[in-house]
Amino acid sequence: MSRLYRPMLDLAPRLTRLAKTITFTYATTDSYSPTTGLATYSETTATVQGVVEEFDESEFGDSVFAGDLKITVAAKGFTIPKPDDRLTIDGREHHVIAIEHIMVGTNPVAHQIQVQHELRA
Repeated sequence: MSRLYRPMLDLAPRLTRLAKTITFTYATTDSYSPTTGLATYSETTATVQGVVEEFDESEFGDSVFAGDLKITVAAKGFTIPKPDDRLTIDGREHHVIAIEHIMVGTNPVAHQIQVQHELRA
């Protein structure tokens, strides 16, 4: 095991010390009717601890805008959101735009999630 590997696997406790409480709202498809062509949806919520940061101005571009946030959460015990899922931080709702996985070897240790307060066209 490399010298970096063990500390990265222990990322969850360290993130918790710096983290805010974040509530993810996941949309799930309950059923689909081929007759009507309609799907029924429900929502599932999960509360996790995550580090909330603003993107650096040098990261702005085609998909990162001023006001977007970078959320880092430990991978262990976390359901990865999909784009357009929502999360709430300090009572303010944001939309998931992109997810990047932080890996040590083949093991995910954290996820960085880009969110926007308002969706942009």
